[in-house]
Formats: sequence, C-alpha cells, structure tokens
Amino acid sequence: MSYKLDFSDAALSRLVALGRTDAKKLRQILMKILALRREPFPQDSKKLENFSYQGLIGHRVDQGEYRIIYAVNEAKKW
Repeated sequence: MSYKLDFSDAALSRLVALGRTDAKKLRQILMKILALRREPFPQDSKKLENFSYQGLIGHRVDQGEYRIIYAVNEAKKW
C-alpha cells in the first residue's frame, strides 16, 4: 500500500530552486520523499507538536541539512 504525495506551491518552488543550484541534494531529498510513500513513519521521523496541515498531524524527517515536513492522511491510501 502506498500513499499519494501532494506538494504545496511553496515546497515545489523550493525544490525547483534547489534543482538549479544542487542537483545531488535535490535527488537525495526526492528519494527520501518517495520513500515516505511506502513507509510514512520511518524510524527517524518525529511527530511535530503545535503543527497541523488540513487537520492532520505533522511529522518531520531529516535529509542532510534539510527538514522534510509532512502530514499523513490515513484515509486516503492508494
């Protein structure tokens, strides 16, 4: 079972900007994001307090010096 990925406009624009300056880091970040489709709660994920997105609880994983902030909607699995 996998999950659908939705990106905010701000996240997409930051990824595009990163791709223009550092393709290797972009590739690493995208690989981590794609891995979240299969395993949305990896061992290194942290639940965020005082953060919600569309009523969903926020989580965070690290990829190098970058933080990936995301929310999981259990009702919308594929």
